[in-house]
Amino acid sequence: MKEFWGNLGHRLAKAAKSTATWTVTYKWRIAACVGTVGLVTVASVAGHQYVERNTIDVWHVYVNEEQAGTVTDPQIIENYVDQRYENLEKQYPQVHIVLNEEDIAFEKETSFKPESDNDQALSALDNMLEEKTVGVALKIDGETVAIVKDQETADAILNDIKLHFTANEQDEAARNVQILSDDEAEQVARATNREYQSVGFVEEVGIDETEGFDPSQLADPEQLVDKLLTGDVAPTKYVVKEGDCLSCIADKLDISVDEIKAKNPQLKNDNIYIGDELDVTILQPHLSVKTEEHVEELHDIQYETIYKQDDELKMGKTVVDQEGVNGKQLLTFKITKINGMELEQELVSKEIIEEPVSAIVRRGTKIIPGEGTGSFSWPVSGANISSSYGMRWGSLHKGIDLTSKNKTIMATDNGKVVHAGDKSGYGKTVIIDHNNGYQTLYAHMSSISATEGTNVEKGEKLGVMGSTGNSTGVHLHFEIIKNGTAQNPIQYLP
Repeated sequence: MKEFWGNLGHRLAKAAKSTATWTVTYKWRIAACVGTVGLVTVASVAGHQYVERNTIDVWHVYVNEEQAGTVTDPQIIENYVDQRYENLEKQYPQVHIVLNEEDIAFEKETSFKPESDNDQALSALDNMLEEKTVGVALKIDGETVAIVKDQETADAILNDIKLHFTANEQDEAARNVQILSDDEAEQVARATNREYQSVGFVEEVGIDETEGFDPSQLADPEQLVDKLLTGDVAPTKYVVKEGDCLSCIADKLDISVDEIKAKNPQLKNDNIYIGDELDVTILQPHLSVKTEEHVEELHDIQYETIYKQDDELKMGKTVVDQEGVNGKQLLTFKITKINGMELEQELVSKEIIEEPVSAIVRRGTKIIPGEGTGSFSWPVSGANISSSYGMRWGSLHKGIDLTSKNKTIMATDNGKVVHAGDKSGYGKTVIIDHNNGYQTLYAHMSSISATEGTNVEKGEKLGVMGSTGNSTGVHLHFEIIKNGTAQNPIQYLP
């Protein structure tokens, strides 16, 4: 074993000496080789960095697979498209115009010093991008009536038309409340509470997208609202002539009296005068607005009158022992309208706010011959009114004209006959004094049964209807006079 380890040590020492001798001999050659390899390595690294610096990305731009050019950054194209839209917005502020930007595609290329030309690509793109108008068509019952900019504009137009028939009523109710005291306003506000259940159109309304139209076809929103509301109908005026009445004008123009009144709120009590100018424009709107609303109204509940007979009290006289007080009830109606004109009304609920208090009245039954009760009955049975009390042909018609199949004329209350004979203009006439401040007159009789100076009772025959005096046909002219002044008989007849 010792011999083995001794030989090994000797061989290692020898090898070390040889290695040292070789290193000294060849160290300059080794140094030269290492220097050469270093230069080659440096050159290689520098070249690689140069290639990397000049290997860049470019983008080929295509429109519908046709190449427009090559750009250094896609953002250049996006900026161009944005600028193009901005220019279109300035040129056509009311029209929505789009470009076929969805047809633009990019293909990325990464290579050494690739060619690109931003200006050339934008110039080509300017010709390849197409402008196209885009809007919405407003349709009524399937027919296009206008083209507007967008859905928002169409919605606003339709909403304006609905507001035309709803906002005015709400504003009017608010104004009515504002002019009252606080207590009255609270009561009236409750009595005029209005809540719309639905607001829609009678016709079928559609909105469809459309494109490629001429910008001049785009409708002006305000003008379109007017057109849809009026149907392009021009205003029409009517000048009242001699002999005209509201119903006569309505028949002549084939419209309703209610429509004339709605157009002419200045009319009071249906009175019209020669020379009056009436608005009789009958609109034919393209769109009709149908509204359903719940309206709360505060109504009186009429108190009941309880009558008690009193034999000591003269017939026709009454004494109130207890005043009646009306109750209050809140009625809710469902009202259906078309273009603001009421079509249907339905009572849906009622709430009693205050119960009524009955009146108690003693009524006299004691009859005094020749003295009226103050309560009048109709002078003929089954009567029809052929002419009312009021102005007629430029003068006051002091009574009412009645016709009936039954020609018998009767006293309307107890009284004394103070005239029974001819009277200028009236023909055969009877006048009864009821000895209570009232007189009644019965004219144009064909024959008289009553005798002047005698008492008559209510319902007693006075004569027969005729056409004597200034009369144009068989009828009864009937008047009620109070303290010498003619009254409207309708106010006294049951």
